[in-house]
Order: sequence, then structure tokens, then C-alpha cells
Amino acid sequence: MKKYLMIITIMVVFYTLAFSQEVVVPVDVQFSFMNKCLDYIKNFDQKSQLKIGIVYQSKNNYSLSIQEQLLKLIQVNQQQSVLKSPKLFDLSKEFDLESHINSLDIVYFTPLRAVNIAEISALCHKAGVLSIMAIPQTKEDGIVMGFDLENNKTKIVIDQQAASQSRVEIKAVLLKYSRLIN
Repeated sequence: MKKYLMIITIMVVFYTLAFSQEVVVPVDVQFSFMNKCLDYIKNFDQKSQLKIGIVYQSKNNYSLSIQEQLLKLIQVNQQQSVLKSPKLFDLSKEFDLESHINSLDIVYFTPLRAVNIAEISALCHKAGVLSIMAIPQTKEDGIVMGFDLENNKTKIVIDQQAASQSRVEIKAVLLKYSRLIN
């Protein structure tokens, strides 16, 4: 019995290490695209400042690095960007997004390990918050927007069902130039 338990443990660890989420579009490019895309979200038409929450894991160096890069970009580009007042949510510590979600406009997910992203994105749906993922999202994640590469070009990926559940209204011009998940 112990032998089987050990084998299963090794397989889980290998899977987690081998198949962790990977950012395919650099964070600075994502930041630039985000700022442009936000002009095409109808919910944000009347807002000059958008509050963003960044979900990351401090014990996951890759996740922490992505969070630090995005935070630095937001701080350095305060004048040009509509993204303001970043709030950090570390999943490696006590996670309290639920009590803060209503004060946010956007939640950005860095690459995460061993986390049920769909549970967190459900909070975004309930609060009507735009969810954005640093990696190409899947239908199961329930994330509204992500970034991927197609023919070495950045492609915005939009889950229309997740957008509908979050009550995020996306203008047709952005949908036209995005890859849609239905």
C-alpha cells in the first residue's frame, strides 16, 4: 500500500512540475494590450481609473515574478494607464479576494499551481468583474480574457460565456480581432 501511495505522490509532483502554467506572451506586451482592450469594454466607458487585483502565489517563483513585472509596469506607467490602485492577493497566504472583489474592476491571474481557478473566477462572475489570465485560458477556467500566440503574433482570447456570466460587455470590434471560446 505504501508503495502505491509513494508512486502516486511522485506522479502528482511530476505532473505539477512538468505541466505548470506558462506565459507565452511577455507581461509588457500583455500590459500594452490590456490598456488598449479596456477601451473596448463597455462597462468601463465612463471610468478614467480602473482598480485591478493581481492573484499570485509568493511561493511559486514564476507566479511571483509575473506579479512583480505587472506591478512595476502599472507603477511606472501611472500617467498613461487607466489601471490604478493594484491590490495583491497571495494564494500562498490567507486568501481574501471575496471580501475585496466588489471594490475591483479587474482581476488578473498570474500562472498558478494546484489552484481551482474556476472557483475564483466564479467570484468574478458574481461581482461583475473582468477576469484576465496571463496564460492562454481554457473553457473550464471561466476566465473572460487571456493572451496566446498565433503565428508568432499576440492573440487575445475571449470566453464569451464567461463574459456573459460576469456581465462584461465587449464591443464588437474587439471580438472581431480576438479568438473566441464558446
